[in-house]
Amino acid sequence: MPPVRVVVADEQPLVRDALALAFADGPDFLMLGCGAGTADAVALVRAHAPEVVVLGLGLGQARALSVLGALRGALTSVRVVVVTADEDPRLPLLALERGAGGCLTKRATIVELRGAVRAVSAGCVVLDARSVDALVRIAGTRDLRRRVLSTPRGEPSWRI
Repeated sequence: MPPVRVVVADEQPLVRDALALAFADGPDFLMLGCGAGTADAVALVRAHAPEVVVLGLGLGQARALSVLGALRGALTSVRVVVVTADEDPRLPLLALERGAGGCLTKRATIVELRGAVRAVSAGCVVLDARSVDALVRIAGTRDLRRRVLSTPRGEPSWRI
């Protein structure tokens, strides 16, 4: 299986570098580049045609989800995993509505993030357990919970 081609974008240098390191080692991923903001992310997508962009968002940056449209405009096949410090229960739904393939909080581990990127590259929609619980509460139905699957490595995912 070829490695998943990944680009990372986050405004904070420490977070950006840590996210990039998560995909730098091993045969499963090919780290193509890092960017600090929307313009960098779009330029990297155009230059390298990654399969997945890991997009970091800070607190209160739900408005920054508009970058998802710009990324998809640059390469329609690109999938995006949003990693956010914001634990607003509406954020994962907003991210999915705007085209993200996954949304994790920055409480996720590197193993969970790597699993999410693998799953999203394979066409799954991935949310962490807290996000799934929040969506179930917002939707007011157990039907969402029935749609939660486990990827081979046990990370929670929601397949559409």
